[in-house]
Amino acid sequence: MHLQFTLIQVALTAFLLSTSLPTEQCAEAFTPTVLQNRVGVAASAATKTSLSVLSDPRTAQDVTKASNIDDNVYNLEGANNIVATNGLLDMQPTERYKAISLQAVDKVAERHPALLPHLYDVKLAGMVFPFKASPYYVDELIDWESEDVRQDPFYRLVFPTLDMLSDEHRMKLEAAYEEGDPKNLIRTVEEIRSDLNPHPAGQKTLNAPKDDSLTGVQHKYSETVLVFPSAGQTCHAYCTYCFRWAQFIGDDELRFAQKEAKSLFDYLSKHEEVSDILMTGGDPMVMKTKSLARYLEPLTDPNFLPHIKNIRIGTRSLSFWPQRFTTDDDADEVIELLRRVREEGGRHVAVMAHLSHARELSTDKVKAAIQRIQKEAFATIRSQSPVMRGINDSSDVWAEVKLHSDYYV
Repeated sequence: MHLQFTLIQVALTAFLLSTSLPTEQCAEAFTPTVLQNRVGVAASAATKTSLSVLSDPRTAQDVTKASNIDDNVYNLEGANNIVATNGLLDMQPTERYKAISLQAVDKVAERHPALLPHLYDVKLAGMVFPFKASPYYVDELIDWESEDVRQDPFYRLVFPTLDMLSDEHRMKLEAAYEEGDPKNLIRTVEEIRSDLNPHPAGQKTLNAPKDDSLTGVQHKYSETVLVFPSAGQTCHAYCTYCFRWAQFIGDDELRFAQKEAKSLFDYLSKHEEVSDILMTGGDPMVMKTKSLARYLEPLTDPNFLPHIKNIRIGTRSLSFWPQRFTTDDDADEVIELLRRVREEGGRHVAVMAHLSHARELSTDKVKAAIQRIQKEAFATIRSQSPVMRGINDSSDVWAEVKLHSDYYV
């Protein structure tokens, strides 16, 4: 915990330092050398530096340029929302995918000015709730020309808002933010996160096998084992409704993550009542195919764990990055791996797509991905979704989904 707190302090120092530099030097503030040279000076001045995202967030003003917004956002999310030059994560599933982190929302606002008036809301809420988006999702699915972008279902699905907090938590967070003390802000965020019950219903204890090597396995139902591959414990983008947000805040004590496949297979060999493996996360499809193959390739042998009949992969990649199945540098390999599990291993393979809205099925990119999954990998696409206010709590939305799903899913 002490090490984590120290790293967060360094991240905060970088943000504070960047605000005192010319724009063209801000990126340099986040490099290790500059941090090492200046961290002592910046830390001593940290409590004296303004923390406001807007000069006065409660005062109505004409926000027309991204430069009107201070870039004073603090890294409280861990590895999935790291401090990085230009706000893009440097650890990507592929070369083509570039995640949009909380530090990059100003750049999104430059391309989509409808976001500008809401930057304070997004940045402050993003201190508590993990935020990540993909370029595909931001540029092709959100309707930035709508009358009020906050009411667009795809904006609501990914961009966090202070409305997600109770009045008590919101007031507490805003007070700590305005106070200007980074240490107190960190403590406040941690307290709010703890109150939000990151692992409800005994998820960390009641469903986990009592085996130290099974750090990312849940035997939730007699016939089904869930596995959380460590390399898949992030997503192409984060849903605002996600109840597994604790996977993405950088706290290993709250995180499920299976580091290797052997102990999983050993466990399954002792439990012949298990017929289903559900790969989940996070999103297993952020993994490179060679990492995914450690879990799936043994299942291409029909004599290996023959009682395992069904492989389900929980993924939002069709919604957030359909290029995973078409143009990523190992897209062909992942399609072939799924095909082999299905055809050679004789297992049923299902992509659990978690589709929430018909618009997710509307682009040429997702149609191409669906075509490959069904016609080349011979996998089934299934879907499930919560009903979310302002996103899909309408019979018209689900009627349209049904029209698409009859054909695609």
